[in-house]
Amino acid sequence: ISVIVVSGVQGVSDFDLVKRATKVCCDIQPAHILMTALGAIAEVAGISTVVGLHQSRQLFGAVAHFGYDQFFEIYGTKIPGEGAYLIRVPYPEKPISEIKAGGHRTRTLRKRQFKAETRHQVASVIRQYLP
Repeated sequence: ISVIVVSGVQGVSDFDLVKRATKVCCDIQPAHILMTALGAIAEVAGISTVVGLHQSRQLFGAVAHFGYDQFFEIYGTKIPGEGAYLIRVPYPEKPISEIKAGGHRTRTLRKRQFKAETRHQVASVIRQYLP
């Protein structure tokens, strides 16, 4: 069994840089773009599990400017007693019918399209390097 372990999504202390990158990426924060790319790599490599390490297990400790626990809860579930989060690939998405109609749904569809394009581009590049 192959698993990808995620640790060290450090973030930056300059929130203006994050805001600019988010705006350029269809209102998707850079850490979520990273997870999109990681998901594409996992899928191409036939890996169905990602483990995200709890805040207390990060190598960078207090230096990191990132909320690991809140972030990984978006993608997976906490593994009791392990200080980690189990994340299945592909990542589950809330059904579009459960998203408020109108602006929220339109924005969600736009963001999903951006992520799908990113996932496709990353997968296309990675496939070149796998047998």
